[in-house]
Amino acid sequence: MVIGKYEDDSKKKCIVIAINSNDYEIINRTRRKRYATQVRNAWIDIKKYCGLDENIYNALSITTYNYYNYRFEFFIMPQLIDYLKNEEGARNKYINTIEFFGVQVKALRSLNIFNQLSLKEISDYRYSNDKQYLANGAYINYRKQILNCLV
Repeated sequence: MVIGKYEDDSKKKCIVIAINSNDYEIINRTRRKRYATQVRNAWIDIKKYCGLDENIYNALSITTYNYYNYRFEFFIMPQLIDYLKNEEGARNKYINTIEFFGVQVKALRSLNIFNQLSLKEISDYRYSNDKQYLANGAYINYRKQILNCLV
């Protein structure tokens, strides 16, 4: 489901897409297939500290696919997907089906949905280097100021 879009510093159009962890496995298998080098190289993991201290936190990894002047950011967000799956009223209020690149996709029509969810920025887990994991809420809160819906 498309959360929204923003433009990065290099004027690339970035599309943020919420996925479940099983979707991530599908993306990983796709990345490993024997496509042409150009297609394989379009997949890049970017690291983001989300404006937080690099000495305390490890970067959040976002899987991206670059296509011309677009970057598609695949972001694991089960809380959002589960909330919309279980709350019919929220689905009707916050989601539209739109055509994007010739494909019908689900997209948020309002970012106000994040006011309904309590997204954690910091995980309870720690790395062996004693740095904390960033949770997906950190990225949404980091991007929220420049993020716009496609609808």
